Amino acid sequence: MIAHCTGPQLDAAGLPAVDAMSPMLLSTWLALLQRSGLSARIESAMLGLMAGGADTRRLGITAGAWAAVMPVAAVIDAFEELPFEAQLSVLDAWWLSPREPKVLQPFLVKLLQHKQPGLRNAAAHSLGQYRAASTARALLATALADADTAPAALESLRPMADLLSSAELESLAAALPDAGLLTRPLLAEVLVRSGRGEGLQPLIEGWRKHLPRAELPLAVKVLAQQPQTAAGACAATHVANSLANGYELDDYLAQYLANDDLVMLRLLLSLDDQAGFELLRAMATDLNDASRLSAMMALALAGRDGELVEDWLKRFAGETWDPLGASIGRAIALSASDAAEEFRANTLQQGANAANLGLVLQSVLAGRSRGVTREQLVEVLFDTPANAQRWASNWELIRRPLPEKAARNLATALAFAQSSNLLSRPGVALLLADSGVDMLEVLYGAAAEPVPRDVTQLIATALLCGPEQARVIIGRTPRQDDGSNYVGLQVARAWLGLLEGPDSERIRGAVSAEPASVFGALFRMQQARGGNTAALRGLLDAFGPEPLRFARGATAEARLVDQRWGTPQMDVQGVGAAAFTRPSATRPLAAAQLAALFEEAPADDWRSWWSCRRALLQFVPETGKYRFLELP
Repeated sequence: MIAHCTGPQLDAAGLPAVDAMSPMLLSTWLALLQRSGLSARIESAMLGLMAGGADTRRLGITAGAWAAVMPVAAVIDAFEELPFEAQLSVLDAWWLSPREPKVLQPFLVKLLQHKQPGLRNAAAHSLGQYRAASTARALLATALADADTAPAALESLRPMADLLSSAELESLAAALPDAGLLTRPLLAEVLVRSGRGEGLQPLIEGWRKHLPRAELPLAVKVLAQQPQTAAGACAATHVANSLANGYELDDYLAQYLANDDLVMLRLLLSLDDQAGFELLRAMATDLNDASRLSAMMALALAGRDGELVEDWLKRFAGETWDPLGASIGRAIALSASDAAEEFRANTLQQGANAANLGLVLQSVLAGRSRGVTREQLVEVLFDTPANAQRWASNWELIRRPLPEKAARNLATALAFAQSSNLLSRPGVALLLADSGVDMLEVLYGAAAEPVPRDVTQLIATALLCGPEQARVIIGRTPRQDDGSNYVGLQVARAWLGLLEGPDSERIRGAVSAEPASVFGALFRMQQARGGNTAALRGLLDAFGPEPLRFARGATAEARLVDQRWGTPQMDVQGVGAAAFTRPSATRPLAAAQLAALFEEAPADDWRSWWSCRRALLQFVPETGKYRFLELP
């Protein structure tokens, strides 16, 4: 009920002794102490519970809070004296909020040799956010020598695989033939992430003898890196399809790969490239072949479609009848031939209403267009608010900075949309907040005394307009007689600090609690600009491919839950459990929106770039930007 307290306030609260508190009360009490800066009381509680022989649940809950406020070296000194559950809770706390990396990283490396497998696994997971050559070497050694910890070590090693030397990659490749079902895919992923072809060759040679069904998605990703080969060109068609349909590659491969694809790749791997391309050409020219379009796309990606493209264009235009009809355009979109370039240029000249503009978009997103750039395409697609509305859902197209006119048209389109609006997607709201567009003019035009027409416009005014302008508008907005805008008006006023007493801070904190929401994302971006590393860490965790989920001891329980149909189900929630989980939907946040915060520009696919540097984040007051601590 309160955000902060003092020691005397706690003394007067009549709370039970620490060892008599319920787990939920203990967790809440510790969180209040931590927020209030009463670290000495947390340390006293920890020492008292250990001296009194408290149960492991209470010790685990308290150990996490204790590790979060005590100097890392002091916790390390007492680490071996803690019960196993408390040790895990300490590691979880340091994983969620890493501190003092120069002290923690060597300790975690040392834990890789611990006698307790659970601690070795926890250390291996935690080391995944300490990018350094020493970290990579330690994880590699563990993966090759410790079967119990190998999966966790390889998962952490993936995003820093480029730090491995050629000799270290050879040792990984040598372990592939005897690797188990859990470690073989991870070993292969590390070789893929290394970016060195020599590391992948033993893997490909093994697939030439036998490609297991379970490794088909991995094989597609590996082979697609070599589209100049027959098998690689076939695999690259799946990558192109995932882009064209707006899927993450892993999700697309899991959903759409079939046994026909397995048979085709096995066949092409068994042939040399000359025979493989002859087979693809025969399939591409056979009007009755069910896989004809895929073969055409593979030839286009391999650059072996030269004399075929003219015929494809005639069939696409209807001059020659073809059973594939307009679907042939998908192969033309992937062609880098002069004829395909001319087709793209002519289509773009027809403007935003051109029938085949979607094919030009596919070419640009797949990197197959030499003449039409993304900037040229954006200028055409976003030339009016109406056209901007049509293309606003394509995140791959808009995730980079937009030209001023295009950004304004996008903002205007979303400001008056009935479904997808300015606040529908946090990524778009962040993009427009940093675009330089005058959102006051977009929302209200030339109105002398603008008043929001609905709650969406009310909230958009508070979030996206300049604070001084927004305060004037929100301050004079009346509450509707039917109360329909009451909640929105209170939230907008709280966001702008217009409510009396502590209400503004309380409501603002409530609406921005979820970092992946519009409020939460904008709030944390504001804090991050001021040097709040925890806010930036929370923002990037929420928008990453594997958002961080952390369950503390307050919810620790195991109970049978009756179901309406079927037998009762066991519902288990762990003590201080930390886990990475895949999101249920894409939460886009572009590298371009983060570039101004960092001294080192984020990678275009910033998620892996962030995950292995998470514990090394530092704010530099002199430059007002973030950088990552370098470890040996």
